[in-house]
Amino acid sequence: MVGFVAGSNLTLDCEVVKGHPKPSLSWHRVLLPSGVRVPLIDHTHFVTHANGSLTILNVSDMDSGPYACLVWNRVGSDLAYTHLYNTHPDGTGPPSIYNWSPLHVVSLSTPHTPTPSHLHCRAHSYPPPIVSWSILPLSPPFSPLPLPSSSSISPLWNGTLVFDPVRTQDTGIYRCEATNLFGTVSMETILFVDAAPDEAAPVITSANWSKSYTSPVGARLEMSCSASSAHQDSPLTFLWMMKGRVVPMSGSRVWQNGNGTLVFDEVLSQDKGLYWCVVWNNGGVAMEMTRLMITNSTEEPRPPSATDSAPLNHCLSLIAIVSLVTLIIS
Repeated sequence: MVGFVAGSNLTLDCEVVKGHPKPSLSWHRVLLPSGVRVPLIDHTHFVTHANGSLTILNVSDMDSGPYACLVWNRVGSDLAYTHLYNTHPDGTGPPSIYNWSPLHVVSLSTPHTPTPSHLHCRAHSYPPPIVSWSILPLSPPFSPLPLPSSSSISPLWNGTLVFDPVRTQDTGIYRCEATNLFGTVSMETILFVDAAPDEAAPVITSANWSKSYTSPVGARLEMSCSASSAHQDSPLTFLWMMKGRVVPMSGSRVWQNGNGTLVFDEVLSQDKGLYWCVVWNNGGVAMEMTRLMITNSTEEPRPPSATDSAPLNHCLSLIAIVSLVTLIIS
C-alpha cells in the first residue's frame, strides 16, 4: 500500500534477494479482477532502473492500482505486489458507477457492413478504481465469464468496451466491475444486436404493466410484465434487472420465474428503487421501467370504523344530556 501526491515523481523498490543464474526483472500493471499482468512499455512515464526500482514520472490518478515486480531465470520466477492510491484530500471510499445504461441496442441494417459499437461504464472513487468487464450468458444461472478472446472486443482504460465490428453473436449481458482498495461495485448492461431490424419487435402490454408498485415491509409481492409479438413462432425471452443487476431465477429472496414475473418472497426496505423488465425475440427488444416504493408496516391503511368514532359519539351524547337537563331546569 503506497500513497502518492498527484504531480510528483514516485519510486517503487524491488530487490532481488537471491537467484542463480542472475534473474531478469520487469514491472507490470495488474488488471482487476482478472489478475492479468500488463508490461510497462511507456518508458517516458515509467522508468526502470538498474537496481530494480521503478520511477513513475508525474504520477496521476490514472496510475492508481496494483503493480507487480516479476523476477525470473531459467529455473523459476517470483512476484512481489504493491498497490498505489492517491492520498486525495476529499477522502477515500468504494467506487460508484455512472454513465451506465441497462440496455444497448444495435441494429445491423446490412449484415455485411462492419459496425462499431461501445458500452460505456464510468466509475469514480478515491483511490481511483480499476474497471474491468465480463460477460454473462443469457440463460441461468447468469454466472460471469471472461470476455471472449476476440480481436473485435477490446476494453479501454476509461471503462469503455469497444466492439469493432459488433456481431450478432455479441448479444449478451455484460458486467462492468469497478474495484479499489475499499470495495467493488458492478452494473450489468444487456447488449442486443438486431440482425433483422425489419421484423416486428415485441411490445410490453400496458394493460398488465404498472409504472410503480407500493408494498409494506415483510409482505410478499409479485411484479407482472407481459408482452405480445406479431410473430407467434418467435418465442419471447423475459429478463428482470434490479438496481442494475440481473435478478436470479431461484435460490434467492428476490427471483424471477422466466415468464415475466418478478417475485419478492419478503419485501425489505432496501428493495426500494428502479426495476427494468426486458423482453426480446428474433425481431427486436423492448424495455420498461418501474419503481418500487416501500411502506414501514405490513398493516394496510384502512378508513375509520365505528369504534374509532366512539369517543366522539360519547362526547356528543354527554353534550345532548347536559343540554336537555338545562332545558328542563329552566
